[in-house]
Amino acid sequence: MALLAVLADPVTVRDAQAKVERDERMKRTHERTVASLRWKRENHDLWDFLESMQTGDFRDAAVRAVDAGVVSETMMDAVKEAARRRPPPPPQLGTWFEGVGTVTWTEEVVDRRGKAIVRVEFVTDDGWRGRVELSDPPMMRAWRGAREGTTFAMKGRVVWRVDRLAVIDAVGGLSPVVR
Repeated sequence: MALLAVLADPVTVRDAQAKVERDERMKRTHERTVASLRWKRENHDLWDFLESMQTGDFRDAAVRAVDAGVVSETMMDAVKEAARRRPPPPPQLGTWFEGVGTVTWTEEVVDRRGKAIVRVEFVTDDGWRGRVELSDPPMMRAWRGAREGTTFAMKGRVVWRVDRLAVIDAVGGLSPVVR
Protein backbone atom coordinates (compact mmCIF):
# COMPACT_ATOMS: atom_id res chain seq x y z
CA MET A 1 0.00 0.00 0.00
CA ALA A 2 2.78 2.46 0.90
CA LEU A 3 4.61 1.56 -2.29
CA LEU A 4 1.52 2.41 -4.34
CA ALA A 5 1.28 5.84 -2.62
CA VAL A 6 4.94 6.55 -3.44
CA LEU A 7 4.49 5.49 -7.04
CA ALA A 8 1.30 7.55 -7.37
CA ASP A 9 2.88 10.84 -6.16
CA PRO A 10 6.71 10.65 -5.99
CA VAL A 11 7.16 14.47 -5.92
CA THR A 12 5.12 14.84 -2.73
CA VAL A 13 6.98 11.95 -1.11
CA ARG A 14 10.38 13.50 -2.07
CA ASP A 15 9.27 16.88 -0.69
CA ALA A 16 8.10 15.26 2.55
CA GLN A 17 11.44 13.40 2.89
CA ALA A 18 13.41 16.62 2.22
CA LYS A 19 11.38 18.40 4.92
CA VAL A 20 12.11 15.62 7.44
CA GLU A 21 15.85 15.81 6.63
CA ARG A 22 15.83 19.62 6.86
CA ASP A 23 14.05 19.46 10.22
CA GLU A 24 16.64 16.95 11.48
CA ARG A 25 19.54 19.23 10.38
CA MET A 26 17.91 22.19 12.10
CA LYS A 27 17.41 20.14 15.26
CA ARG A 28 21.09 19.03 15.29
CA THR A 29 22.22 22.63 14.66
CA HIS A 30 20.03 23.86 17.51
CA GLU A 31 21.36 21.16 19.86
CA ARG A 32 25.00 22.05 18.99
CA THR A 33 24.29 25.77 19.51
CA VAL A 34 22.67 25.13 22.89
CA ALA A 35 25.56 22.84 23.91
CA SER A 36 28.07 25.52 22.88
CA LEU A 37 26.29 28.27 24.81
CA ARG A 38 25.91 26.02 27.86
CA TRP A 39 29.65 25.15 27.81
CA LYS A 40 30.60 28.84 27.51
CA ARG A 41 28.29 29.76 30.40
CA GLU A 42 29.34 26.89 32.68
CA ASN A 43 33.05 27.31 31.87
CA HIS A 44 33.27 31.08 31.44
CA ASP A 45 36.76 31.23 32.95
CA LEU A 46 38.08 28.67 30.46
CA TRP A 47 36.27 30.41 27.59
CA ASP A 48 37.88 33.74 28.60
CA PHE A 49 41.24 31.95 28.70
CA LEU A 50 40.72 30.53 25.19
CA GLU A 51 39.65 33.88 23.79
CA SER A 52 42.71 35.60 25.26
CA MET A 53 45.16 33.05 23.82
CA GLN A 54 47.11 33.85 20.69
CA THR A 55 45.93 32.08 17.56
CA GLY A 56 47.45 28.64 17.14
CA ASP A 57 46.55 25.03 16.41
CA PHE A 58 45.53 24.22 19.99
CA ARG A 59 43.45 27.37 20.49
CA ASP A 60 41.77 27.08 17.10
CA ALA A 61 40.87 23.41 17.64
CA ALA A 62 39.47 24.12 21.10
CA VAL A 63 37.41 27.11 19.91
CA ARG A 64 36.03 25.06 16.98
CA ALA A 65 35.06 22.26 19.39
CA VAL A 66 33.32 24.71 21.74
CA ASP A 67 31.51 26.47 18.89
CA ALA A 68 30.40 23.12 17.49
CA GLY A 69 29.19 21.99 20.92
CA VAL A 70 31.36 18.88 20.87
CA VAL A 71 34.04 19.40 23.56
CA SER A 72 35.49 16.01 24.44
CA GLU A 73 36.80 15.11 27.89
CA THR A 74 40.32 15.06 26.47
CA MET A 75 39.94 18.56 25.05
CA MET A 76 38.41 19.79 28.31
CA ASP A 77 41.33 18.36 30.32
CA ALA A 78 43.86 19.92 27.93
CA VAL A 79 42.23 23.37 28.19
CA LYS A 80 42.09 23.11 32.00
CA GLU A 81 45.77 22.12 32.14
CA ALA A 82 46.81 24.97 29.82
CA ALA A 83 44.84 27.46 31.94
CA ARG A 84 46.37 26.07 35.14
CA ARG A 85 49.92 26.47 33.80
CA ARG A 86 49.37 30.07 32.76
CA PRO A 87 50.96 32.45 35.28
CA PRO A 88 48.78 34.94 37.09
CA PRO A 89 48.41 38.40 35.58
CA PRO A 90 50.28 41.39 36.98
CA PRO A 91 48.49 43.81 39.30
CA GLN A 92 45.90 46.12 37.79
CA LEU A 93 46.86 49.51 36.38
CA GLY A 94 47.22 52.11 39.13
CA THR A 95 47.56 49.64 42.01
CA TRP A 96 50.51 49.60 44.38
CA PHE A 97 52.87 46.67 44.26
CA GLU A 98 55.32 45.69 46.95
CA GLY A 99 57.33 42.55 46.37
CA VAL A 100 60.43 40.79 45.16
CA GLY A 101 61.66 40.46 41.58
CA THR A 102 64.49 38.61 39.88
CA VAL A 103 66.42 40.42 37.14
CA THR A 104 66.12 38.84 33.69
CA TRP A 105 68.13 41.57 31.90
CA THR A 106 69.08 45.23 32.01
CA GLU A 107 69.89 47.79 29.36
CA GLU A 108 70.69 51.47 29.12
CA VAL A 109 68.51 53.33 26.63
CA VAL A 110 67.46 56.86 25.77
CA ASP A 111 63.83 57.77 26.46
CA ARG A 112 61.60 59.88 24.19
CA ARG A 113 62.91 63.09 25.74
CA GLY A 114 66.53 62.14 25.00
CA LYS A 115 67.35 61.33 28.62
CA ALA A 116 69.38 58.22 29.48
CA ILE A 117 67.60 55.59 31.59
CA VAL A 118 68.35 52.08 32.77
CA ARG A 119 65.63 49.50 32.17
CA VAL A 120 65.54 46.56 34.52
CA GLU A 121 63.34 43.70 33.36
CA PHE A 122 62.36 41.14 35.95
CA VAL A 123 60.08 38.27 36.83
CA THR A 124 58.24 38.09 40.15
CA ASP A 125 57.85 35.10 42.44
CA ASP A 126 54.22 34.97 41.22
CA GLY A 127 55.43 34.47 37.63
CA TRP A 128 54.49 37.69 35.86
CA ARG A 129 57.08 39.84 34.09
CA GLY A 130 57.73 43.48 34.75
CA ARG A 131 59.99 46.40 34.00
CA VAL A 132 61.31 49.33 36.01
CA GLU A 133 62.89 52.37 34.38
CA LEU A 134 65.50 54.12 36.50
CA SER A 135 66.52 57.71 35.76
CA ASP A 136 68.13 58.71 39.08
CA PRO A 137 71.95 58.77 38.42
CA PRO A 138 72.97 56.88 41.60
CA MET A 139 70.32 54.21 40.92
CA MET A 140 71.38 54.01 37.27
CA ARG A 141 75.01 53.39 38.31
CA ALA A 142 73.96 50.78 40.84
CA TRP A 143 71.73 48.80 38.46
CA ARG A 144 73.43 49.41 35.09
CA GLY A 145 75.31 46.10 35.17
CA ALA A 146 72.90 44.05 37.26
CA ARG A 147 73.36 40.37 36.56
CA GLU A 148 70.60 38.03 35.54
CA GLY A 149 69.26 36.29 38.63
CA THR A 150 69.85 39.22 41.00
CA THR A 151 66.90 39.52 43.37
CA PHE A 152 65.59 42.84 44.59
CA ALA A 153 62.73 44.32 46.58
CA MET A 154 60.65 47.14 45.23
CA LYS A 155 57.62 49.17 46.04
CA GLY A 156 55.77 51.13 43.40
CA ARG A 157 52.70 51.77 41.33
CA VAL A 158 51.72 49.94 38.13
CA VAL A 159 51.80 52.61 35.40
CA TRP A 160 51.36 50.40 32.34
CA ARG A 161 50.13 46.84 31.89
CA VAL A 162 49.46 44.39 29.10
CA ASP A 163 48.76 40.65 29.29
CA ARG A 164 51.64 39.29 31.44
CA LEU A 165 53.84 42.41 31.63
CA ALA A 166 53.67 45.47 33.88
CA VAL A 167 55.76 48.61 34.13
CA ILE A 168 56.30 49.69 37.72
CA ASP A 169 57.11 53.25 38.78
CA ALA A 170 59.36 52.26 41.68
CA VAL A 171 59.21 54.61 44.65
CA GLY A 172 62.65 54.86 46.20
CA GLY A 173 64.23 52.59 43.58
CA LEU A 174 65.21 48.97 43.98
CA SER A 175 66.85 47.30 46.98
CA PRO A 176 68.96 44.14 46.55
CA VAL A 177 67.72 41.14 48.51
CA VAL A 178 69.88 38.33 49.86
CA ARG A 179 68.11 34.96 49.85
